[in-house]
Amino acid sequence: SRMDEEALENMLQVIKKKKVKCLVGYSSALGELSTYIEKKQMDCKDFCVRAIIPISESMPNPVRRTLEKQFGCPVRAWYSNEENGIMGLQNAEDDGYHIDTETYFYEILKMDSDEPAEDGELGRIVITDLYNYAFPILRYDNGDTAVAKHVEKDGRFKLYLTELYGRRSDLIYDCSGKPVTPYIITNNLWDIK
Repeated sequence: SRMDEEALENMLQVIKKKKVKCLVGYSSALGELSTYIEKKQMDCKDFCVRAIIPISESMPNPVRRTLEKQFGCPVRAWYSNEENGIMGLQNAEDDGYHIDTETYFYEILKMDSDEPAEDGELGRIVITDLYNYAFPILRYDNGDTAVAKHVEKDGRFKLYLTELYGRRSDLIYDCSGKPVTPYIITNNLWDIK
């Protein structure tokens, strides 16, 4: 509940003492932890952390790369929601996501109609859960938006989200009326204190 220096120091002590192997947390909280490590010029080589998973918020790429260097481990976000659980994992090389097309059927639809969006076009994510028999989720427009591409590999098509913007209500538009991610603001203001 606190993110002051004393709380951050205590967190790091617990992470080290208990030999925590995976950190899962809000991107902003992990970013604060990273900033604290940088400020105190801490060496994290004695930590046992092997993976860091930011959740619920998009993590700016500079923070992701800094955490990877600090802990010497991958930082990969999940694509998930409360209704469906984990649906994808962030790629190692970029901010895109490899999506689970074995468990879910995805439609990326145009922003203003139920027509399929073209590869590379911003669209709404509509999900059908193929294995939820207790409470079927069919064509659920969860409010998330993304830019996707379909890739064929070994005769099977895979879906990759090259950009994931989150909820439509979070979208910001430029002067030309084109949607841009609100994280542009975060990324551009990240170093301003």
